[in-house]
Amino acid sequence: MDLTQEIEKSKNRILETTKFIMDCGIDVDINIEERLGFGEELLKMKELHKRYTAALESAKSERTLDGFMTAFNTNWEEEQRRRLNIKNTKEYKDYKAELEKIAGTTTSISEDASDPDIVVTGGNFVNFNDPWTKAIMKNPVRNTICGHNYDKDSVIGLIKDNIGIICPVLGCASKTPIQPHHLTPNVELRIEIEKLQSLEEND
Repeated sequence: MDLTQEIEKSKNRILETTKFIMDCGIDVDINIEERLGFGEELLKMKELHKRYTAALESAKSERTLDGFMTAFNTNWEEEQRRRLNIKNTKEYKDYKAELEKIAGTTTSISEDASDPDIVVTGGNFVNFNDPWTKAIMKNPVRNTICGHNYDKDSVIGLIKDNIGIICPVLGCASKTPIQPHHLTPNVELRIEIEKLQSLEEND
């Protein structure tokens, strides 16, 4: 399976299903910003795959396994330190424009908005933004069921009066409704967010 091709197919399916719903006049609520977010997550996966492949390719010239692993780990660590800024890429902007054209509307999300997503130690892809509000998390908590993160105020406010809220992160396999006891403070992520904000303030 070619991951890049599968991601491209998934992105196109979002556009095609949106167009089908709009053309047929089906009476359903279409959340364009949510669909835009799905496409953004797919493009992040694509970019992460590209960087991982680049790290592998850079290590291929090594003649020993130890040399290969050392070179790969060094290259991959460098790739992980590079920030992703998907919203400023042409592919994201083209996807956004096509989605808005199909829906006949525009979203409130700025094309030039910065994207503070990072890849942290171990290759885990972590988003600094709360999945509901899209704002940078101030007090991140981790869902112990699926491992995804939310801003504490955001998730507690949602689940307080809604017992059926499940993880909104694209691709999350968990269908378990989020409960307060599922949430634990993510101190490491909070430190990373504070570091990023400190760097931006000093720029």
